[in-house]
Amino acid sequence: MTNDAEDDTERTLSVVNDGDDQEGGFSGRSMLGTLCLYGSAGILFLGVIDTSSSLTFMPPSWYSNRTAWYLGAGIGFIASILLLKSRRPVETRSSAPQPKTFERVVLYTREGCHLCDDARDLLAKFQSALPEIEEVDIDADPELQEKFTDCVPVVEIDGKVRFRGKVNEVLLQRLIDAAGDSDDVVERSA
Repeated sequence: MTNDAEDDTERTLSVVNDGDDQEGGFSGRSMLGTLCLYGSAGILFLGVIDTSSSLTFMPPSWYSNRTAWYLGAGIGFIASILLLKSRRPVETRSSAPQPKTFERVVLYTREGCHLCDDARDLLAKFQSALPEIEEVDIDADPELQEKFTDCVPVVEIDGKVRFRGKVNEVLLQRLIDAAGDSDDVVERSA
Protein backbone atom coordinates (compact mmCIF):
# COMPACT_ATOMS: atom_id res chain seq x y z
CA MET A 1 0.00 0.00 0.00
CA THR A 2 1.08 3.51 -0.54
CA ASN A 3 1.69 6.04 2.16
CA ASP A 4 -1.20 8.09 0.78
CA ALA A 5 -3.64 5.25 1.51
CA GLU A 6 -2.25 4.91 5.03
CA ASP A 7 -2.55 8.67 5.57
CA ASP A 8 -6.18 8.57 4.40
CA THR A 9 -6.92 5.74 6.82
CA GLU A 10 -5.35 7.63 9.71
CA ARG A 11 -7.18 10.81 8.76
CA THR A 12 -10.52 9.01 8.65
CA LEU A 13 -9.89 7.36 12.01
CA SER A 14 -8.97 10.66 13.62
CA VAL A 15 -12.19 12.21 12.38
CA VAL A 16 -14.27 9.49 14.03
CA ASN A 17 -12.14 9.41 17.16
CA ASP A 18 -12.72 11.95 19.96
CA GLY A 19 -9.02 12.63 20.16
CA ASP A 20 -8.68 12.18 23.93
CA ASP A 21 -7.59 8.53 23.91
CA GLN A 22 -5.53 7.28 26.77
CA GLU A 23 -3.04 4.42 26.74
CA GLY A 24 -5.63 1.68 27.14
CA GLY A 25 -7.50 2.83 24.07
CA PHE A 26 -10.39 4.26 26.12
CA SER A 27 -11.08 7.95 26.49
CA GLY A 28 -12.28 9.39 29.77
CA ARG A 29 -15.52 10.27 28.03
CA SER A 30 -16.18 6.72 26.83
CA MET A 31 -15.24 5.29 30.24
CA LEU A 32 -17.72 7.61 31.99
CA GLY A 33 -20.41 6.74 29.43
CA THR A 34 -19.84 3.05 30.00
CA LEU A 35 -20.04 3.47 33.78
CA CYS A 36 -23.32 5.42 33.43
CA LEU A 37 -24.75 2.70 31.21
CA TYR A 38 -23.80 -0.17 33.53
CA GLY A 39 -24.87 1.75 36.64
CA SER A 40 -28.28 2.52 35.17
CA ALA A 41 -28.76 -1.06 34.02
CA GLY A 42 -27.73 -2.26 37.48
CA ILE A 43 -30.31 -0.06 39.22
CA LEU A 44 -33.08 -1.29 36.93
CA PHE A 45 -31.94 -4.90 37.41
CA LEU A 46 -32.02 -4.50 41.21
CA GLY A 47 -35.51 -3.01 40.95
CA VAL A 48 -36.73 -6.06 39.08
CA ILE A 49 -35.09 -8.47 41.54
CA ASP A 50 -36.45 -6.56 44.55
CA THR A 51 -40.05 -7.03 43.40
CA SER A 52 -39.71 -10.79 43.88
CA SER A 53 -37.58 -10.77 47.05
CA SER A 54 -36.46 -8.21 49.58
CA LEU A 55 -32.88 -6.99 49.16
CA THR A 56 -31.22 -6.55 52.54
CA PHE A 57 -28.13 -4.69 51.32
CA MET A 58 -29.94 -1.71 49.75
CA PRO A 59 -29.80 1.69 51.46
CA PRO A 60 -32.96 2.94 53.25
CA SER A 61 -33.62 5.52 50.51
CA TRP A 62 -34.18 2.63 48.09
CA TYR A 63 -37.39 1.75 49.91
CA SER A 64 -38.58 5.25 50.77
CA ASN A 65 -37.96 6.96 47.41
CA ARG A 66 -37.66 4.33 44.71
CA THR A 67 -38.95 6.72 42.03
CA ALA A 68 -35.86 8.89 42.49
CA TRP A 69 -33.66 5.83 41.91
CA TYR A 70 -35.50 4.98 38.68
CA LEU A 71 -35.33 8.61 37.58
CA GLY A 72 -31.58 8.53 38.24
CA ALA A 73 -31.29 5.36 36.14
CA GLY A 74 -33.14 7.06 33.27
CA ILE A 75 -30.86 10.10 33.48
CA GLY A 76 -27.88 7.74 33.54
CA PHE A 77 -29.06 6.06 30.34
CA ILE A 78 -29.47 9.40 28.60
CA ALA A 79 -26.04 10.53 29.84
CA SER A 80 -24.44 7.30 28.60
CA ILE A 81 -25.94 7.78 25.14
CA LEU A 82 -24.65 11.34 24.98
CA LEU A 83 -21.20 10.38 26.27
CA LEU A 84 -20.76 7.34 24.04
CA LYS A 85 -21.99 9.08 20.90
CA SER A 86 -19.16 10.43 18.75
CA ARG A 87 -19.05 14.21 18.81
CA ARG A 88 -17.25 14.66 15.54
CA PRO A 89 -19.06 14.00 12.31
CA VAL A 90 -17.90 11.17 10.13
CA GLU A 91 -16.66 12.33 6.75
CA THR A 92 -19.35 12.04 4.13
CA ARG A 93 -18.51 10.76 0.71
CA SER A 94 -19.34 12.96 -2.21
CA SER A 95 -21.50 11.61 -4.99
CA ALA A 96 -19.39 13.31 -7.65
CA PRO A 97 -17.63 10.84 -9.94
CA GLN A 98 -14.01 10.31 -9.02
CA PRO A 99 -11.19 9.64 -11.45
CA LYS A 100 -10.24 6.01 -12.00
CA THR A 101 -7.54 4.89 -9.60
CA PHE A 102 -6.13 2.00 -11.60
CA GLU A 103 -4.49 2.22 -15.01
CA ARG A 104 -5.33 -1.23 -16.36
CA VAL A 105 -7.45 -4.25 -15.41
CA VAL A 106 -7.05 -7.50 -17.34
CA LEU A 107 -9.35 -10.49 -16.94
CA TYR A 108 -7.81 -13.72 -18.23
CA THR A 109 -10.61 -16.12 -19.15
CA ARG A 110 -11.46 -19.14 -21.26
CA GLU A 111 -14.60 -20.30 -22.96
CA GLY A 112 -17.02 -22.35 -20.88
CA CYS A 113 -15.64 -21.12 -17.54
CA HIS A 114 -18.47 -20.32 -15.09
CA LEU A 115 -16.08 -18.68 -12.62
CA CYS A 116 -14.96 -16.38 -15.44
CA ASP A 117 -18.58 -15.32 -15.93
CA ASP A 118 -18.90 -14.65 -12.19
CA ALA A 119 -15.69 -12.60 -12.22
CA ARG A 120 -16.89 -10.58 -15.23
CA ASP A 121 -20.20 -9.83 -13.48
CA LEU A 122 -18.45 -8.84 -10.25
CA LEU A 123 -16.01 -6.54 -12.03
CA ALA A 124 -18.97 -4.95 -13.82
CA LYS A 125 -20.46 -4.04 -10.42
CA PHE A 126 -17.30 -2.02 -9.72
CA GLN A 127 -17.27 -0.47 -13.20
CA SER A 128 -17.36 3.11 -11.87
CA ALA A 129 -14.15 2.54 -9.89
CA LEU A 130 -12.23 0.56 -12.51
CA PRO A 131 -10.97 1.34 -15.99
CA GLU A 132 -12.37 -0.61 -18.91
CA ILE A 133 -11.77 -4.30 -18.32
CA GLU A 134 -9.63 -6.02 -20.94
CA GLU A 135 -10.64 -9.63 -21.48
CA VAL A 136 -8.00 -12.03 -22.75
CA ASP A 137 -8.84 -15.59 -23.79
CA ILE A 138 -5.92 -17.73 -22.62
CA ASP A 139 -6.70 -20.46 -25.15
CA ALA A 140 -5.71 -18.08 -27.97
CA ASP A 141 -2.14 -17.78 -26.66
CA PRO A 142 -0.12 -20.97 -25.85
CA GLU A 143 2.11 -19.05 -23.42
CA LEU A 144 -0.87 -17.79 -21.42
CA GLN A 145 -2.48 -21.21 -21.60
CA GLU A 146 0.59 -22.74 -20.00
CA LYS A 147 0.85 -19.97 -17.41
CA PHE A 148 -2.83 -19.89 -16.30
CA THR A 149 -4.04 -23.34 -17.34
CA ASP A 150 -6.02 -24.33 -14.22
CA CYS A 151 -6.47 -21.02 -12.43
CA VAL A 152 -8.78 -18.96 -14.60
CA PRO A 153 -10.21 -16.48 -14.09
CA VAL A 154 -7.17 -14.41 -13.29
CA VAL A 155 -7.57 -10.71 -12.56
CA GLU A 156 -4.50 -8.58 -13.11
CA ILE A 157 -4.62 -5.00 -11.86
CA ASP A 158 -1.88 -2.63 -12.98
CA GLY A 159 0.40 -5.50 -13.97
CA LYS A 160 0.01 -7.45 -10.71
CA VAL A 161 -2.06 -10.62 -10.43
CA ARG A 162 -4.60 -9.93 -7.69
CA PHE A 163 -7.04 -12.85 -8.02
CA ARG A 164 -6.80 -16.44 -9.29
CA GLY A 165 -9.91 -18.58 -9.48
CA LYS A 166 -12.79 -16.98 -7.61
CA VAL A 167 -12.66 -13.19 -7.26
CA ASN A 168 -13.32 -12.10 -3.68
CA GLU A 169 -15.68 -9.10 -3.64
CA VAL A 170 -14.56 -7.89 -0.20
CA LEU A 171 -10.89 -7.93 -1.18
CA LEU A 172 -11.67 -6.15 -4.45
CA GLN A 173 -13.50 -3.43 -2.51
CA ARG A 174 -10.50 -3.11 -0.18
CA LEU A 175 -8.15 -2.74 -3.14
CA ILE A 176 -10.32 0.03 -4.52
CA ASP A 177 -10.56 1.73 -1.13
CA ALA A 178 -6.81 1.51 -0.59
CA ALA A 179 -6.20 3.02 -3.99
CA GLY A 180 -8.12 6.08 -2.86
CA ASP A 181 -11.43 5.56 -4.61
CA SER A 182 -13.52 4.80 -1.55
CA ASP A 183 -16.42 6.82 -2.96
CA ASP A 184 -17.57 3.88 -5.06
CA VAL A 185 -18.91 1.57 -2.39
CA VAL A 186 -20.97 -1.19 -3.92
CA GLU A 187 -23.77 -2.85 -2.00
CA ARG A 188 -22.79 -6.40 -1.26
CA SER A 189 -25.13 -9.17 -2.24
CA ALA A 190 -26.72 -11.02 0.65
